[in-house]
Amino acid sequence: MEQHDQSVVPSWFGVAEIHTEFDITSLIEAGEHPLGLVLRMLDQLPQGKVLLIIAPFFPAPLADIAKERGIAVYSCPGEGSRVNTYFYKG
Repeated sequence: MEQHDQSVVPSWFGVAEIHTEFDITSLIEAGEHPLGLVLRMLDQLPQGKVLLIIAPFFPAPLADIAKERGIAVYSCPGEGSRVNTYFYKG
């Protein structure tokens, strides 16, 4: 599994518009695997926009696939114990 250095904030973070925000916490807690759904959302993400995924943990497999597709990934702590992961299609 690839390591994700989140110590450096990317230049697009806080600048690029969040196109879609999706909290997958309830799906995860229900035992569902939203990987396919989120990958479709990434496919439909417009150029220059951000998809924000909120989850109870860092979605490493999803981040690895996104990076393989040329999508930038940045993650930081969210509200409570949640993790906000931003996917930017530059």
